Amino acid sequence: MNIKKIFNFSSKFENRDEIILRDYLAMERTKLANERTLLSYIRSSLYLLLGGI
Repeated sequence: MNIKKIFNFSSKFENRDEIILRDYLAMERTKLANERTLLSYIRSSLYLLLGGI
């Protein structure tokens, strides 16, 4: 299984209007924040699992 395929959080979003730089950067920040949240959930679940063992 390709690891990049699993952690590829960007979708092929197509916008018909022209996106200004501020909007593009806001979308990138949102993607990175979602990725960071998911990874912190995974980390927390691993800590709980190890603590339970």
